[in-house]
Amino acid sequence: MDTSKIKIVFLTNKSDFGRKGYEIFLNEGFDIVFASFGENNLFEILKKNKFDYLISFCYPYRVSKDILKLANKTNINFHPAPLPYYRGFAVYNFGIMNEESEWGTTAHIMEEKFDTGDIVFSNTFKICKETETAFSLRGKSREKLFDLLKEYVVALKKDIPIKKMKQVGESKYFSKKMLNKERIIQEKDSHKVIDKKIRAFWCPPYPGAAFNINGKQYIIINEQILKQG
Repeated sequence: MDTSKIKIVFLTNKSDFGRKGYEIFLNEGFDIVFASFGENNLFEILKKNKFDYLISFCYPYRVSKDILKLANKTNINFHPAPLPYYRGFAVYNFGIMNEESEWGTTAHIMEEKFDTGDIVFSNTFKICKETETAFSLRGKSREKLFDLLKEYVVALKKDIPIKKMKQVGESKYFSKKMLNKERIIQEKDSHKVIDKKIRAFWCPPYPGAAFNINGKQYIIINEQILKQG
């Protein structure tokens, strides 16, 4: 299929990672009618454009139902965690807190709610529950997301029908509020829990595990993090 005839809206974040995802579509010759790198409230702009697919690649905002209605064909979100259990924000952090030994990334049809909708592509990979940090898991997940994005590009170029699979099983939504609560070290926390929190919330430049002392917050690290550089 002639990719120049496929009109794309690409929504992502401000990072180099997001821009690399955008460049995958750009370099394959798709007609990108609009791209957002972290901007929100886009309905007034997007309603002026005709497009076939809306791609959300780790876009940090909820996409409204009004925007989702604009795509002529479909809307796809690329999510850096396994679904349906790890929906929402801070998924890396809670994956480590839950001592997962396997992780994955998911591409799914977008609905108005965060991270629901039929799964179209997914992958899984092993992680180490004793040594993984949020920073290292984010890096591995990003590489796997690029794999999914490239797989989707091939399907569009070759006009391959995409199989859809319902999300089944237990689901949970993780939020920024939950992250900021969980990363605080409590007096009752064991040494094991403290070390796990340090790994789970270590993702510079974001605030990591912390103590609150007399109203002031102190971010802490341990020897393992220091050795990792």
